[in-house]
Amino acid sequence: MTKFKYMLLSILLLTLVQQAGADYKFDGTPIVAVKHDTVSGGIYVDGGHGIGGAPYTQSFSNVPANIVYARLYVGIWGGTPDYTGTVETKVNGQTLGTLNLRGKADTNPNVVCTGYGVYLVTYVVPVSYLKEGSNAAVVTTAGEIDGRVYGVTLAAVHESEGAPEVEYWLNDGHENLNGKNSYDECTTSFAAAKSTNSDASLTVAYICGSPGQKDYLYINDNQIGGDDVADSMGGSAGDFDIKTFDVSNHFDPAGNSLLFKRGDETTVHPFITVLTLSSGGTATPTPSPETKPDLTITEIKVPDRVFAEDDNTIEVVVRNQGDYDVTNAFNLELSVGSIPLGSVRIPDLGAGESETVQFIWNPGETIEYTLRAMVDVNSVIDEADETNNEAVSVVTVGESMGYYGDDSIETFEHDTINGSIVYTLGNSSYVDPHKLKELSGDEECGYVVGYNLTLPFNATVRNARLYVYWTWGTDGSEGKDAQMNVTFGENADISADKKYTDRKGYDPYDYPSGTYCYNVTDYIEDGNGSMVNYTAIMRNIGEGYAKFAIYGANLLVVYEDSKEPEIEYWINEGCDIIYSFDDDDITPEDATTKISFPGVIDLAKVRQGTLITFVTDGTVGGDELRFNTETWDDVYENVSQSITIDERHVTDYLNTSGNYAQIREINEQGMVPSTALLILERGQNVQKLDHVPIAVGEITDMGIHYISDDTYGAVFGTLRFAINDRFDRVAGYREAEDIWVYAVPSACDPDYNVWMNVTETSEPTRTLRIFDDPYTNETQDYETEICYFDENDDGVFDDDNETCIYRTTTSYDGTFALRLDGGMYDIYARY
Repeated sequence: MTKFKYMLLSILLLTLVQQAGADYKFDGTPIVAVKHDTVSGGIYVDGGHGIGGAPYTQSFSNVPANIVYARLYVGIWGGTPDYTGTVETKVNGQTLGTLNLRGKADTNPNVVCTGYGVYLVTYVVPVSYLKEGSNAAVVTTAGEIDGRVYGVTLAAVHESEGAPEVEYWLNDGHENLNGKNSYDECTTSFAAAKSTNSDASLTVAYICGSPGQKDYLYINDNQIGGDDVADSMGGSAGDFDIKTFDVSNHFDPAGNSLLFKRGDETTVHPFITVLTLSSGGTATPTPSPETKPDLTITEIKVPDRVFAEDDNTIEVVVRNQGDYDVTNAFNLELSVGSIPLGSVRIPDLGAGESETVQFIWNPGETIEYTLRAMVDVNSVIDEADETNNEAVSVVTVGESMGYYGDDSIETFEHDTINGSIVYTLGNSSYVDPHKLKELSGDEECGYVVGYNLTLPFNATVRNARLYVYWTWGTDGSEGKDAQMNVTFGENADISADKKYTDRKGYDPYDYPSGTYCYNVTDYIEDGNGSMVNYTAIMRNIGEGYAKFAIYGANLLVVYEDSKEPEIEYWINEGCDIIYSFDDDDITPEDATTKISFPGVIDLAKVRQGTLITFVTDGTVGGDELRFNTETWDDVYENVSQSITIDERHVTDYLNTSGNYAQIREINEQGMVPSTALLILERGQNVQKLDHVPIAVGEITDMGIHYISDDTYGAVFGTLRFAINDRFDRVAGYREAEDIWVYAVPSACDPDYNVWMNVTETSEPTRTLRIFDDPYTNETQDYETEICYFDENDDGVFDDDNETCIYRTTTSYDGTFALRLDGGMYDIYARY
């Protein structure tokens, strides 16, 4: 047994080492000439504050006016070159697009992936996106990749009439100087000068440089910058450097060459070099090391439509993009033009952290307004950059309170597990405002919904949510959000962790609706194969004339089970009232709810995709459901239910990324999309463990003390999962319990589809009883099932063209045993 286990682990570890060592453009791409010209102005180069999580914001201060050409460089850590993901970069709120990062398979012309997954994305920035003064770039990553951003660098050529002429050379690429391949140096060259200017300045930028690890830089064989050029800006900007040197004494008008040497850096990635030649000695600006916090406004979030004489929620996102915490309180102010709308005091903000603050704005006119947000209004915080504390957003206010759709059904949870998702409305039914008020009296029972829920025997509850869908919130003749008390299970009072509300239309019909969400995970029992009853009770606790109606309550449970397929899922929540109303000129295209499911999907691994949508008030009339390119008509037509649920397969319509659904109301009577699920079932992972000869009547020396008979041969082993630390080193192991183990004749090479058709035969199972302890006679039984690959999917074993296989499951300690007929077998673990 010991021999088998150690051999098993050695095989698996060897495979991992071979994969990690695979070469993939490992050394990167050369730094080459991009632009060489002379301008009356200069070239601005700035950026970087070190590695950080996404969304990553980089501010650029003192950007000159009249930018005529600009390039933006974004460094991203992928984790490995096998991981995939996406990146979207915005400059001053204007998107540069979303790219799919595919590592080894990447085909984007502006993306270079090197080494162990270090990306450099290069953009040509439309000059209209940039403005004089303070600018900001925001990078958002998603998917399997690590997603942290090393830094963002802006190179921008600017012109100004009457300014001195500056000759410049802009070179870029993505070199990976590394010790693995002994790729220790690289060069880049600059063509001969056209001007007679004499003051030369050189700016270089790196990612992945480490302080204390020596590297070197030479121009025309002259060393500059000391013995540790890429030192993370003296340790103040992790894994990022941008530095400028006066190279006038080393400049050669006939042409110049740079030499980068790795030294003892593990890896270092130079990616941009800018050489300037001027008459006034004006150096390319380089940011000083940031030793202070830096507060900035990263976004002013405005609803898709802002209406006059109505409350509109404006969200302002503040970020401390410096490397030091803000420990003192500061104020955030939002103004409309020159009139303050409100001020909020923020007590502190850690380095790299963001804070979202809400303001309520009720504009009086249907005109264009300018919203201006400013952080640290009174300048109480000493910052690295005092010029980037303000942001503006131009908003057009409309007069219509029509039933326009939006994208408010947002993703609450997105994850991958082995398991499934179940939901039930129980005995929910619509209860009108008057009846609910009556049921909520002191002597009454409340609005009661019962649920019967059965989870599989091995199911472990991961997340459970109760959705209460309500409408017609009023207080007398005024609209008002529902105030309710909810108890679940053994009369436990629970509070909503999310509240989504919407209010549209005109008086007297402009009453709000909502979806209130409750976390009930702690009250749901893990699966035991039996039905469990649960009860939810809702009460109206609003005072006076406050009333609302309830459509029903939906109980949704996400559970994990190692025996079930792997699924990737999205849970989207919200509330969006839509109604295409001819009298208000609202078209079906206007009355459309868009639901996004962000992320990158490996379509080859998806066995089945399912879209589930929940809509309240969808009854008769017209509607459409769209998923990517496919559209279905009259979906929500169940007149017997106040909550309509549609569940359909969408496998054939999935995209690699950018998946979305749309729900459209067409001259019906209005509807309220509220919840949506996208569930992707993947084929199970099947890994070959070993190649095992079996001879009937004998047993290999694997520590088995006793076999009850010698009719069959046997194989015995133990499966363990490696536990990795944050550096991907094996820190320990845990037993692999309840994992399917198969013995497959070695002549058979099963593919994905075959594994999806493993079928049991009618033959009895084979029991192998092993004496674990020969002194106490304690035993353990292992059951072997005889199955086959049903290749033609007819449910009948055809021994002439289908393969007989054997399977069992590992016990609590990860051990397994299989009783086999004579032959040569491959052993697989399926999980």
